[in-house]
Amino acid sequence: RIDLSGDRVKSVKQEDDLTTIQLADKSVFGNSKITMMFDPKTFDLRQWTITDAQGKDTTVMIFNTKEGVSFAPDTFAIDYTANRELNTNKAR
Repeated sequence: RIDLSGDRVKSVKQEDDLTTIQLADKSVFGNSKITMMFDPKTFDLRQWTITDAQGKDTTVMIFNTKEGVSFAPDTFAIDYTANRELNTNKAR
């Protein structure tokens, strides 16, 4: 759930083919911001960009989606312990 109240919403841009909302909330994003782009007719999320504290962007685009598709329960499972160990060993 995204809270759009208060001063979190930094800008909203409405165009014929895209609605863009930019949010910033130090308690959630720190010094980063998120820009989300929606289809104005269906309100489907099409893309989001995270701009980090250094001003670098990471963009995720969503396209060719299918509804009603099933995934195995472990498809998106993350082994946080192994990931933490891997990142700790890289830092050495």
